[in-house]
Amino acid sequence: MNRLIPIHERAKPEKLYKFRGLLWQPVHSINHARGTENADVESIPYCPKCKAHLTQQSEYDLHCDLCDIHYEAKPSISHTAQLASKAYNAKLKEGWRVETLDLPPGIVKDEDESEDFWVEARLGQKDGKLMAVIYFGDKRRKKDGKKAYSQVFLDLDDEQMRFDKANKNPLEIIAKLKAQFLGSKHTSEKNSEI
Repeated sequence: MNRLIPIHERAKPEKLYKFRGLLWQPVHSINHARGTENADVESIPYCPKCKAHLTQQSEYDLHCDLCDIHYEAKPSISHTAQLASKAYNAKLKEGWRVETLDLPPGIVKDEDESEDFWVEARLGQKDGKLMAVIYFGDKRRKKDGKKAYSQVFLDLDDEQMRFDKANKNPLEIIAKLKAQFLGSKHTSEKNSEI
């Protein structure tokens, strides 16, 4: 006997999500023929008090028959359902890694050294952001491990400069750090305490 596999299968998670004061139930549609999954919410929300399915009275008015409470959906119930669906899909992507396609693949790298010091600069991406990392250190202090060199991070998208505290403070190797971005400048100088 042949078993028919449904083209569309709907799975309802056992969780309601609050959006704009109303409760919404997610619905996942799976199209086996295409191998795709779609996440949506039901078009009519649930009562935030008793969790009963609300009754639509007009384009903007919802009523809970059990609690006898009216709820208003602005700009309309259908538009609010679309927004709830978008919010739910965004929630599903909360922990996703982001990679940018705006940068060339791989890492741009350059390095140089003198008798006592070395420097290496890398340009790449982390979590979808354009980042530069500058490593520099004292060759004579290799035995100090991580404390023999510094790492300075330049977040080019957020225009931030910072360093890794697990490594040597960069101002213990050089006297001044200056980063000039499109919209801001950051300067760190060695003071007498270091």
